[in-house]
This record gives sequence, structure tokens and C-alpha cells, in this order.
Amino acid sequence: MRAVWLVLLAACFHAHGTMKDAQSATYKMTGAAMMSLAEDVVKKTYKLGEIDDKKLVFRTARTTYGANGKTVSGAGSGNQYEVQLIVEVLELAGGDCSVSVRTKTFAAGHELDAEDPDIPEFVHTRAHDLAIAIYDQAKPFAYKH
Repeated sequence: MRAVWLVLLAACFHAHGTMKDAQSATYKMTGAAMMSLAEDVVKKTYKLGEIDDKKLVFRTARTTYGANGKTVSGAGSGNQYEVQLIVEVLELAGGDCSVSVRTKTFAAGHELDAEDPDIPEFVHTRAHDLAIAIYDQAKPFAYKH
């Protein structure tokens, strides 16, 4: 019985992309098509914020999280972080594209440097999870150099 569970677990693990796959993939699709696909993926979990179709970049609306990574509403006690995810589509030669996901993190109204050690791990995890979700949806168009 244990072997069956291990096989099922391995199958589930391999069904989804990894961060390495998501970061290194290029896609046989236009930047505009990827923008549309990525926006659809993001809308499943986040509210969309600013969208720039000409620069092929969009942001999620800022979301406030407690230090535990759970969303909070309004000001509260303890450490709180506002997080905004930024999705950028890069057009490549030959009509192909790639995608990057990064974060902006704010604490006490001030933007933190992306390498700030005070940024909680859940912030990076959210960006990684979103990059993988976009990759999983766009996988039929993906290839690597």
C-alpha cells in the first residue's frame, strides 16, 4: 500500500512545473497572447491592478498580509506587509516570449529592497507559485534553448 501512495505522490509532483522550469522556459506565442494567458491565471487568485499592454507588464493589487502569511484587512498589531506581484512578458526574437514574476513588498508604508532579509519567505513563495501556475498553463507552448 505504501508503494501505491509513493507512486501517486510522485505522479502528482511531476504533473506540475518547477520554479526552474518556469524561469527558464520560452514560449512559442506572442507577447500579447501570453499577457492574456497570464492575466487569466492571476485572476484566479489575485485582483488585477495596473496593466500596461504596450510594455507587456501588469501588477496585482496590493494585498496586506500578517507576518504569518495570511491576509488581513485594515491596520492591526504586529508586522504587516503589503505585497504586489509584478508579471512581465518579454518578447524575444522570432515572435517568442518569456515571463518573469517578481514582488514589491512594503512594510510600514515603505518599499523594502528585493534582497531585504526581513521579507518573509511567504512573499517569495507566492511569486514562485504564481510563476509555476503561469508555466503550467502555458506549458503546451513552452520550449527551452
